[in-house]
Amino acid sequence: MEDSVVISDTEGIEEMVLEYFKFHGFTDAYKQLESERRNKDTYEDPEPNKGPTLNALWNSESDKEQKENKKEKDLKELQRQHSSVLQSARQIFSIAINCLQQLHNIKDVSDFGL
Repeated sequence: MEDSVVISDTEGIEEMVLEYFKFHGFTDAYKQLESERRNKDTYEDPEPNKGPTLNALWNSESDKEQKENKKEKDLKELQRQHSSVLQSARQIFSIAINCLQQLHNIKDVSDFGL
């Protein structure tokens, strides 16, 4: 009896997904799922590494999330490095201005002494 409940639940879910795909115009996904439904004889619990296309899509979404998280982490690191470079440039610029001011002061003193 449990097997029939699983089959009917699965078929019901598949029907809802197909209806959703059809309503929103996802024709490629609709055709893919419909062909998978026609090709299967009985419901079998898919292995973790195998399964219907929807499982593969779900796994690819989690891969995308991981990639996005890595990209965000890399972006934060680049921003930190950029901030560090800017701070160093400001310090160098400040040192250059101080040196120019000192040279100007030395020039003023030497001109005044003559």
